[in-house]
Amino acid sequence: MSEHVREHHSLLAAAEKRLLIRMASHLPASIHSDHLTVLALAAMALAGLGFWLARWDSNWLWVVVGALAVNWFGDSLDGTLARLRRVERPRYGFYVDHVLDIVGITFLLTGLACSGFMTPVIALSLLVAYLLVSGEVFLATAVRGVFRMSFAGMGPTELRILLSVGAIALRGDPHVSFGALGRAQLFDVGGVVAIAGLLVALVWAIVKNTSALARLEPRPRPNHATAKRVAVAFFALAALMWGRPAVAQQLDRTLDEQVRAVQLSPRALTRTVRQHRDPIWNGAAIGAVVGAVAAVGMLNASSGCDCARGQFTTKFVLPYAAVGFAAGAMVDAAIYSRTESYRPPPPRAQFRVSYRF
Repeated sequence: MSEHVREHHSLLAAAEKRLLIRMASHLPASIHSDHLTVLALAAMALAGLGFWLARWDSNWLWVVVGALAVNWFGDSLDGTLARLRRVERPRYGFYVDHVLDIVGITFLLTGLACSGFMTPVIALSLLVAYLLVSGEVFLATAVRGVFRMSFAGMGPTELRILLSVGAIALRGDPHVSFGALGRAQLFDVGGVVAIAGLLVALVWAIVKNTSALARLEPRPRPNHATAKRVAVAFFALAALMWGRPAVAQQLDRTLDEQVRAVQLSPRALTRTVRQHRDPIWNGAAIGAVVGAVAAVGMLNASSGCDCARGQFTTKFVLPYAAVGFAAGAMVDAAIYSRTESYRPPPPRAQFRVSYRF
């Protein structure tokens, strides 16, 4: 965290920076940044308590406004004071400052949820949205070295001002009228708008940082040449198996003619009938041969293999042959279940041939 860059482009950022430097230069030496950090946390806890007590007495809302001002003083000035005096502790300051910010916003939203000015579900949802954005900011700081403190011109100071204006408005009518749609609590409307804004900021930051990191660390390109060779071998196997029904149909006609003409010996007829009845094994054998040939061809077309013959057979030929074996068997099984091309001769013809011989 010692080398991260602060990205702060809110509406009041420039004027606020000049004011903070002037205030830090006039602080007594006995006050250091840890005092200001603890003061900011105590002020945020007081703001949450003031919202809760304003449930019964609206004068506590003035305490909320004062507590938010003190929180700005402590939270914004602690880092400026350390940098001005050149006593920075980057990792310590980053951790302590922001972990206490999380605790402080929890105190504040708990007080709002108990005050009756904001529905507890909306207060909890706002806290969850804040924690999501905080988590993304901390991750981006760790991996990119950029600590983003504002979005669309809105930073912590601007949000404190809006919250103070809202707290003062609660002393009048704490509701917003939507005409025919009815009325809603002022802080419920503000909470929903804040949740939507935080979620938009979260999505925008995720897309921006992911794109930047993808450019910094591009994914290795796949070996398209190997994929093309595999595709060619696959389509060659598919074309070979696709033509098998026509070949088998021709074999059927030839077999029928041979059976009728009684031109085969008993041994030749038995062998022909067995081959005719086992098309799946024929397809598997053809697939295994095509797979082995494809393995050898692909290896010769690529950079080759610097391994021994036994390792070459185990690593390349056998796996491709096994894949071809399975593919050929599945293709022939599918053809066998959908066509009559592999129908064996009628049992009567076989019996007649056997009887004559």
